[in-house]
Amino acid sequence: MARVAWSEFCRVQALHGQGEIALAYAAALQALAMCERIGEGRLATWVEPLAAQIAADLGDDAAARSHAERGWALAQALNQLVLSAWALNGLGRAAMLRDDIDAALEWYERYLALVRDTENAIAWNLIVARAAETYLHAGRIDEAARLTERAMTFAEFGNAPHYRALAHRVQGQVFLARGQPDDALRSFDAALAEFEPLGSRLEVGRVLYHRAVLRIGHGEQAAGRADANRAHDVFTAVGAVHDRALAERLLDTGDQR
Repeated sequence: MARVAWSEFCRVQALHGQGEIALAYAAALQALAMCERIGEGRLATWVEPLAAQIAADLGDDAAARSHAERGWALAQALNQLVLSAWALNGLGRAAMLRDDIDAALEWYERYLALVRDTENAIAWNLIVARAAETYLHAGRIDEAARLTERAMTFAEFGNAPHYRALAHRVQGQVFLARGQPDDALRSFDAALAEFEPLGSRLEVGRVLYHRAVLRIGHGEQAAGRADANRAHDVFTAVGAVHDRALAERLLDTGDQR
């Protein structure tokens, strides 16, 4: 039965990765019910933070916070590095998507303190690009750049195309913040080249959004609006509430996060 429950977690993760976030959330709730039924607290410690991220993508910030807090409570009881890192990611990502940058930064600072002296590839690969993005939004650009380099290193080492693409996308955001638009464009294009074959619709939309920010900000209005419209269509199709609002703001006013 535990093996069945783990396969359900993998199914949730795959659905989320493909941008099927409503289906992923329903599957996450089913997996959590199974964990409770068979007493699989360790597996629930994996599922709760993932459910937090999915609920946050859907714009259900209250549910995201609840899942994240339950995941953290479970992780603290088990006191295992990878599970604790994963739970902190759930807390940080839920805060990030509800635009509580201070809280997100606090959780990712705790994550980095936890993993600072480990070379555990899982603890780094699954999370560090998200930490880098949070540091970037907090205005700590140099630290974000260093974390992005680590994200790239671990993704290359683990031959993990999804996380390598994510690192490329955040790298593009860092380059853009540093006033390096040509480098940013190359990074965004590299992210798209990896995300698109993987079918990662939500992440494709996020790359398109950031490429639109770059293009609109540098006078390429037609190309930028085309990217923003494509991103908006993706976010609408998958139900990504916060992301859709960002795309709408960019299209309506040119305002960008």
